[in-house]
Amino acid sequence: MKISHKIVFVLFQLFSGVFKLFGLRATRLAARFLGTFCYYFIPIRKKVVFENLEIAFPQKSRQELKIITRHTYQNILTTFFELIYFPYTTRNEMKLLLSEANMNKAEMLLKENKGLVFWTGHFGSWEVGAASAAIHLGKPFNVLAKKQSNAVMNELLVRAREVHGNKMIWLGASVRHLIEVLKNGGIVGVVGDQRGPADSPRVSFFGRPTPFYTGTATIISRTNCNAIFGVVVRQNDGNYKCEFEKLEVETLPIDPKEKVKEINQRYANFLEKNIGQYPDQYFWMHKIWKY
Repeated sequence: MKISHKIVFVLFQLFSGVFKLFGLRATRLAARFLGTFCYYFIPIRKKVVFENLEIAFPQKSRQELKIITRHTYQNILTTFFELIYFPYTTRNEMKLLLSEANMNKAEMLLKENKGLVFWTGHFGSWEVGAASAAIHLGKPFNVLAKKQSNAVMNELLVRAREVHGNKMIWLGASVRHLIEVLKNGGIVGVVGDQRGPADSPRVSFFGRPTPFYTGTATIISRTNCNAIFGVVVRQNDGNYKCEFEKLEVETLPIDPKEKVKEINQRYANFLEKNIGQYPDQYFWMHKIWKY
């Protein structure tokens, strides 16, 4: 094992033990404190965050953008620390993290037995969203994800994500399994807002042509499954509420390429709307507009 991997593993185990000892409320307070510390003293990707915010919100002052950037660090660490804490929660505790959970739309779509894609972004806590929503619906999420290069760390993250019944599906050949899940009426969870390859079809995102991956939209188009755009918004009390929007397939273009592009555009529109309301809850640390 690489030394860097060992260090990450030790830190993960250390934080995990501390969180278990002091509870969720203290875990969240620690995340906010450490987020502020990182903003000032370990500003990893701080320049990227600020440049992205300048593009997305040109009307905001420099001071406003600095505050959003600081809060972004706090929210990212809160999301990660909560994930580490998952193994120490009961199913009921995890369920209650969604204090405003309106699952009616999802429940109705599941009854059609066509499969359901729950398509979110790196917003609020996508981790809590998958775990808690699955408990509310009484049906596990099969979450599409990329393996971590650190095998031990990857195992720990999988354990946390699967502790309440969800299952991981790895990018690559296992996507075939994803399609089987949908054909059998199951739920697939996708976090699909990372920058796509340079040759990806562009969508408009905060007024900029932006490459998005087309894989999820293509699967939705080909399988004729139902799809919901959703985000889980962090509230002032630390709990969450859901914002949902059903993908209306009846109004999509007939041409396959245009259909995929339109699905991606509607997804981008949904994200942009919610990010505009809660800009500090988005993961601005990746270079969205690199090319």
